[in-house]
Amino acid sequence: MRRFFVPSLGAAGATLKLPPSVRRHLAVLRLAPGEHVELFDGSGQQARARLEDDETVTIEALEEAHEPGPKLVLVQALPKGAKADEIVRMATELGVHAIHFVLTEHAVARPDEGRGQKKTSRWQRIAEEAARQSERAIVPVVHAPLPLAKALTAIPATDLRLVAWARGGAALGALPPTTDTTWVAVGPEGGFSDAELDAFDRAGWTRYSLGPHVLRVDTAALAALAQLAAR
Repeated sequence: MRRFFVPSLGAAGATLKLPPSVRRHLAVLRLAPGEHVELFDGSGQQARARLEDDETVTIEALEEAHEPGPKLVLVQALPKGAKADEIVRMATELGVHAIHFVLTEHAVARPDEGRGQKKTSRWQRIAEEAARQSERAIVPVVHAPLPLAKALTAIPATDLRLVAWARGGAALGALPPTTDTTWVAVGPEGGFSDAELDAFDRAGWTRYSLGPHVLRVDTAALAALAQLAAR
């Protein structure tokens, strides 16, 4: 059954007008009235729906999807080039609940506010598509890039907060107990600066080792999320 993202779902029995992006996809697939599709709203609800015409469906059944384990949130130093796109895609597939891009001292990419908003909109679409393909009912929220210091002030001190560090840190088995939400920060190509690591320490973050080798930015994010999801 074909699966599509819609911003909201109605009640069972309701008729729903599909957004233009879904209607275009239906036209390409040549799905006919009477056929069924699966819809999800990105916040945990999904539905079986019947096509009525080329732009409306009837919601036949609704269900609430629940994802196991703690909520994972990625704090990712903005990488250069298209690596951010791939990180969003992989993080979504691995079950992350939110992605906060941050601007750091050693980061190469530094978009202005307007360009940053455009990039964020594209990253959100990538997350929606990755959730559709991986059959997740939840789409992570991708936040626009902020300076690291500003982002840190908004993160609850009661959550487990980890910063990936290539020069040591606690092994996976030695980490503090998991909380309802676990945050993990991954640095840029040049790593977090000494001043930034000190800021993490002062804020109560735990330095976390991904292993004995220095990893690329996108590999580090993938490794951290995969390890923590399986913990």
